[in-house]
Amino acid sequence: MSDFLLLKAKEIQLPNGDISRSFETYADFSILGDDFVNNVVKIDTGCGLSTFPYYRLTGDAKLCKEQKRKDIENSVIYTYSYGVETGGRKHLPSLTKRFKLKNEAIKFKHSLDYLEIAGYDIGSRDVYVNYDRRGNILIGMDILSQFETYMGGSIIENGYVMISCLKKQPDKRSFYEAVRDHFGMVKSL
Repeated sequence: MSDFLLLKAKEIQLPNGDISRSFETYADFSILGDDFVNNVVKIDTGCGLSTFPYYRLTGDAKLCKEQKRKDIENSVIYTYSYGVETGGRKHLPSLTKRFKLKNEAIKFKHSLDYLEIAGYDIGSRDVYVNYDRRGNILIGMDILSQFETYMGGSIIENGYVMISCLKKQPDKRSFYEAVRDHFGMVKSL
């Protein structure tokens, strides 16, 4: 188990010469009574609410449909995906059960029993589950805003890195040492 989160950016050179960077890593978590190990997650500052596409986790369309139906019947808190999450499509609010079942943008609030990202224990968190999407698992600003984070060119990794730890973490010494080592700077302890 790590005392902080250290991720190296995935870099892709675009045809025009620009470099596109993104942070992807592996996560372990438990949701809806099942444990999931080594799932790729994307760190997404443009995503307000962390979203877990259940179909991507289970590969079972029938199970997803049944769980969505249960969430609707149990009045589980929900909201709508938008933007990249839905391919830019607009979705009208769903007022009836029938429309909610058909609406692919609805995502339901559920608790992760635990969340470990790249070996760093985040603890239990609320996230949103979409039963129709098949895209990436997105760690959004609802979780990321709970971190102290530094990003930049690392003098160790020869690339762009992100170093983070939970703001509430009582002992941040190893985190600040990593910031010093990777960026040549450190916050006073």
